[in-house]
Order: sequence, then structure tokens, then C-alpha cells
Amino acid sequence: MKQVYIVKFKTSILAVFCVVTTTHAMPGAKHGQDIKESFGAKTISPIKLGQIISEVADKPIYLDKLPRILNLTNSTGRIISFQGAHGIHRVVFHWGWDTSPRDHEKLQIFLKKQDLSSTQIKTINMYLKSKWTKRKRTAQTKFRRLYKKRPAAKLAAIAYDIHILGDIGGSGDSYMISRTKLLDDLCRHVSKLKGSYGLIADLKHSNTKNALKTLKDQLPEIVNKNFHTK
Repeated sequence: MKQVYIVKFKTSILAVFCVVTTTHAMPGAKHGQDIKESFGAKTISPIKLGQIISEVADKPIYLDKLPRILNLTNSTGRIISFQGAHGIHRVVFHWGWDTSPRDHEKLQIFLKKQDLSSTQIKTINMYLKSKWTKRKRTAQTKFRRLYKKRPAAKLAAIAYDIHILGDIGGSGDSYMISRTKLLDDLCRHVSKLKGSYGLIADLKHSNTKNALKTLKDQLPEIVNKNFHTK
């Protein structure tokens, strides 16, 4: 299924942002189930968990305000398009919890191919960063409310990385964070939980598929010890 959002610039140039859903993409409910099993969240709906993180990773990014406020166009006057091969929507917000847009190399390569000036690319990066920061804060707030504990906000980062882990192996891999960098990001956040040393050691020696199994086997007990969820 394909959703296309078209916004008009002041200069009549069109920006097209395309969100592509393919059979290779993991459904939101499956992401939620992976998070639920990894956290041992018996009383929390996987649909709810999936929705919280999908709003971080998959919610369409609308560029209507950006060109209107900044009169953004590319240097040649041709269409600036986010439409292309399947999975291209993963060039944004599929880069690891600690990553800033400008640090996601695949996004920067994509933007440079659009024949944008360095100023325009900087503007887009700043815009995406503001959206990224807001999305993360919203997810953290929702996790605090779910677990009724302020420290539970740190689970948002782990849940997000689990979502991205579930996306690896699909059609958008060429736009996403690499498996190695993602596991590094995941381990960094898991390490903030007490009693996670053994899990981190196992994650560092796992592949994508095994990482999910490892999380489901070991993380629930760690989450319980840290947040008394049982």
C-alpha cells in the first residue's frame, strides 16, 4: 500500500513524500509483540506498545511548513522527491535512538543526490532533528505513564531499537542504520539497566535474528528487577 503526500512550495515546485508499505515491512502489531515479549509486559497490550514506537519510526513526516517558512527549493528547480525504491521512507527515523539526522550517512547521501545546497541540507537536518527530538520525548512520556515510574522512560529507547531490529532484512535496508550500529545503540541503552551485563555480552555476539530471541529470553527478568513489573 502506498501513501503519497504532496505539498506545494511558494515557487510552485512540488515536494513529494512517499511512505511505502510492502510485504517485507513488519506489521505494527508484530513489532508490538516483539517489544511485549522482550519486556515481559504481560498486562500491556502489544498493539499499544507497537503504536507508541510506530509514531516514532513510521509516522509520516510532513514537509508543508518547511518550504512555506523557508522557501526551500533545490538549485535546479526540479522536483525534490522522497519517492523511489521500496522502503525509502526508512531513510528517516530508522537510524538508532542516539543518532542525529545529520549523523545518518544514508540520509545525507540521499539529500545530496537531490541537488540541494549545503544550506538547504542543513535546514532539512535541523527540521528533522526538531521532529526527532519531539517524537522521542513523546515516547518517553508514554512509557512513564505505562509503567507509572519515571525511570521507565529509558525503556522507550530499547523499544525503539527493537522495532528497528525487526525491520532489518526488509526492502529498506539500504536506507537504514546498519545492524552493527543498531546493536551498539541497543547495548548502550540496555546497559543502563541493572543486571544487564550478561545480556549485553550475548547481544554483541549475535546476528539480527538471534538478537531478538536473546532479548526475549533474558530481558524480561532484567526489566522486572529494575521496574518490579510482575
